[in-house]
Amino acid sequence: MTRRILVTGASGFVARALISGKCADAEYVAASRQDAGVEGVAWRRSPALSGSADWKGIVEGIDAVVHLAGRVHLPAGEDASPYFVENCDGTFKLARDATAAGVRKFIFLSSAKVLGDESGATPLAEDAPARPGDPYAASKLAAEQALAGLGGAMHVTVLRPPLVYGPGVKANFLALLSAVARGVPLPFAAIRNRRSLLGVDNLAAAITACIESPAAAGRTYNVTDGAPVSTPELVRAIATGLGRPPRLFPVPPGLLEACGAALGRGEMVKRLTRSLELDDSAIRAELAWRPVCTFEAGIAQTARWYRSHADKPG
Repeated sequence: MTRRILVTGASGFVARALISGKCADAEYVAASRQDAGVEGVAWRRSPALSGSADWKGIVEGIDAVVHLAGRVHLPAGEDASPYFVENCDGTFKLARDATAAGVRKFIFLSSAKVLGDESGATPLAEDAPARPGDPYAASKLAAEQALAGLGGAMHVTVLRPPLVYGPGVKANFLALLSAVARGVPLPFAAIRNRRSLLGVDNLAAAITACIESPAAAGRTYNVTDGAPVSTPELVRAIATGLGRPPRLFPVPPGLLEACGAALGRGEMVKRLTRSLELDDSAIRAELAWRPVCTFEAGIAQTARWYRSHADKPG
């Protein structure tokens, strides 16, 4: 019997990787504010995420919802309320409408940031104390807590990925790709941190495993590529994929952080200098999930996409 799977945030690069992958006996329905333009996939216009959004007509006849949509960034100077309206209230309203419509499974994409912005020497498991460091992370944690109290017959699974990369990636990872491609000297050679990362195809495979396995019901999982990498290792892998030399030079991490703080970019610099390592043994043991792509192959694929993207006019 074919399962109908609604994917919100369908115009994003995670959704595209999921929809283009393989899920046995699945028919995807894409939901986004603008037509996602995925060939061969039905599209539904999603309402703005809020506590009053009406999803009833969209979730009717759906077997599983994969909720990827959410607020990630706000313009500088704005208050944090849109994070909670969209990421918490909007998620809970979608889940309530899905429950009422008889949807059997709900996969929520949260964030490793609910556990904090750094791990120190010990990888963080799912039961580590929550330490959200910004409104985005706090709103994701609030959504997790709301879903835990939902009740009803629908099975909810929460995934907490670290930084996700892959073809179509944006924001800071795209900026790093650009810097390496342009040969910008980067002061990261002295950093010895440990960062968990996640390729988009591996995230898509984890979502599929959660849809297919009854063992995922009611569970929260960290998910990563596997072994963590340091910032200079990441730069070297990107440089290899781009066919460029890794132009790294050493600056003490403490000095980098001090300079970042003086420029008002302290938290961004700490993401480059400090560790955020996750323990994802639970999803591997309970769902027998394994990454479908190595870190090296995932970075090479991302670099190929970037080269193709950069070569296009405009």
